[in-house]
Amino acid sequence: MQGELSFGEVQGTAGQGMSVFMHYFNQHHNTDNSITTNYGIHRSLPTMDFSLKNNPHILIQIEDLEYRRAAICKENELNRFEKTGWFDPQWKSKTGLNYRSFNDKDGKKFYYQFEPIKPNEDFSALSEKIVNDLQTITNTK
Repeated sequence: MQGELSFGEVQGTAGQGMSVFMHYFNQHHNTDNSITTNYGIHRSLPTMDFSLKNNPHILIQIEDLEYRRAAICKENELNRFEKTGWFDPQWKSKTGLNYRSFNDKDGKKFYYQFEPIKPNEDFSALSEKIVNDLQTITNTK
């Protein structure tokens, strides 16, 4: 789309770029306010979270130029997310892990897999991808 802002154009300005994207996302793709959005700085990198209000344990996280599908769950629940297509059983990190993770609370971990975001990806395409991914996991039993 001509004249469309790209993610890479604003992403490098840390908090300022995130707020521009979040405003665009909420104005054009979250008009019913069904998606919870948050942003902050993690390890000096801009980070944004998107989750459905009725299921905050499954989310999309964008950190710098990584698009992450994530789930906060116990390890024995990961198979369910592979079966629904949320996680790719063939995915491997650079160090050979099937998932990246860090401890959350209540004995659960924050598990994620990621793919790069193209710096020239426009706001509309990235927003639609977020909405479609969240709807897909919600509609899958």
